[in-house]
Amino acid sequence: MKCISVPKNVDAQSRLNYDECLDDDLYEVYLSDEHFNTLDETGVFTLLNKELDINIDEYEDESIADAVMILKARLLVEGMLNSNHSVLLEMLLSQIKKAEESQTGVYFFF
Repeated sequence: MKCISVPKNVDAQSRLNYDECLDDDLYEVYLSDEHFNTLDETGVFTLLNKELDINIDEYEDESIADAVMILKARLLVEGMLNSNHSVLLEMLLSQIKKAEESQTGVYFFF
């Protein structure tokens, strides 16, 4: 299982960085291999990797924790949703928005 996690607050983000999270610290979405592959086929990870100079990949852990990068990620995913409606893209966008609201980050544990 792959997971996209968003700390609920700055303290939770700090605990995540040290692998010391409490039970209610994170908004988590789990992806089956099939859902991961379907989301990957939309091209969203390739776009985010290119535009944000990161490496979201199947066997990598990656994060988007800078406020400017989170904003850019939101705009990129919203743009993709305008041309390719997908429940999985909506889920990713929801996690990005939660990170914006919480002023934390989006963590990809793949």
